[in-house]
Amino acid sequence: MAPSSPTADALRAELDPGGVTLVRGIMRWRSTRPFSTRPGDWSSGEFVTDVSTAGEGAVDGAVSPDGKQLTVAANFGSGTFASV
Repeated sequence: MAPSSPTADALRAELDPGGVTLVRGIMRWRSTRPFSTRPGDWSSGEFVTDVSTAGEGAVDGAVSPDGKQLTVAANFGSGTFASV
């Protein structure tokens, strides 16, 4: 199902000063102005993947051309990334 307003999805990772990943996931920002280049036109963003376990998370996602399937590269429950 298409979102009711324009969205932008992207990977976000937060690192501690030593470079250790604290949070990794895919975020979504929403706007009422399609394709806006003005930061103020976009929401502050929210994670759309689970970020509750440090060191685990999604790093990329892709929607099939027909919009009916989604694959996500993630390491939930293991140290190895896989397409889920």
